[in-house]
Amino acid sequence: MLLILSLVVTAASAFGVRREYGGAIFAIAGAAPNVTALAQTAAERLPVPLPLTWSGQKALLATCVEMQVSLLLALQAGPARSGVHRACDALAQDSLQMSPTFGMAHLVAAQAASARGDAVARDAALVQGQAFAPTEGWQALRRIELGLSGRSDLGRSDLGAPDLGPPDLDPTAQAALARDLRFVLATDWGSLPVARLYAASVRRPPLIEAALRDLPGSAQAAFLDHLRRLAKPAPSAMTGEP
Repeated sequence: MLLILSLVVTAASAFGVRREYGGAIFAIAGAAPNVTALAQTAAERLPVPLPLTWSGQKALLATCVEMQVSLLLALQAGPARSGVHRACDALAQDSLQMSPTFGMAHLVAAQAASARGDAVARDAALVQGQAFAPTEGWQALRRIELGLSGRSDLGRSDLGAPDLGPPDLDPTAQAALARDLRFVLATDWGSLPVARLYAASVRRPPLIEAALRDLPGSAQAAFLDHLRRLAKPAPSAMTGEP
């Protein structure tokens, strides 16, 4: 009996290690090679099983987040882009079956829903992501970018100026986005990225302005200072003068 029990435990351990190892290798490889591989094979699921540990799932989902917003993915043909989003969404849904409160999985799901034009699913995932990861700053910034424009790549200078018109979010999602904005704009690290979004936008996002009105004067002053700095022309490479 002890021998049988030992064999069962050993087999279970080996199975768990294999699941974790595959996810770790995929995550370590990074976004670019994984986008290329998925685009070439037209796979609609990641070629690795969902890790059983939280840390393993976190690493795999973080890779998916970067894959979804990478310039390399944006350059792929439509079917390839859709396949990557579906593969990442499948991973997120599997993860949420195990842990419905995993904020990063909701972020991946929101990005996938936005990519396929499903505003209802996008809004629901944004709300859940904000509820379960309200102080994960980088996730809050992704949600802000996605909620304001339907894209989560607005920090990229290589994709041109975003057109941030009135977001087509439902009221619950707008309220969640407002909470994200108030949290991010009150910080030193978050004010500048949002100022970049605001300065680069064709139309000024009213949700940013509304969030600023709810913040102390010091946060408003910091935001305006960022805008002034962003408006200054870059110095010449030859003379150092504007």
